[in-house]
Amino acid sequence: MPGAGTMSASIAKSSETTPINTGKPNPISINLVCERDNLDKSQCLMIGDSLYTDMQFANNAGIDGLLVLTGVTNQEEYEKYSKDPGMGVPTYYADDLRVFI
Repeated sequence: MPGAGTMSASIAKSSETTPINTGKPNPISINLVCERDNLDKSQCLMIGDSLYTDMQFANNAGIDGLLVLTGVTNQEEYEKYSKDPGMGVPTYYADDLRVFI
């Protein structure tokens, strides 16, 4: 199955338009949801396992981020890359989500 990049590239080429990337880390989606549902961003939490996409999304959107160390980012990578200016900085982090159940 072709990925999103392949699909959007073919549509952009055939329509001769430049698409707007609404995926992470672009905050447009959370901005639209907050506006539509009258949510204050202080009520929002991005939960994810990637510093580069999920936590950068949270930072760009101005919401809290919870980095879960069960997927893309593990403890070692978190410590190594958390100071990298190209990576998002989580508000919180957890080894897994069991503590929240």
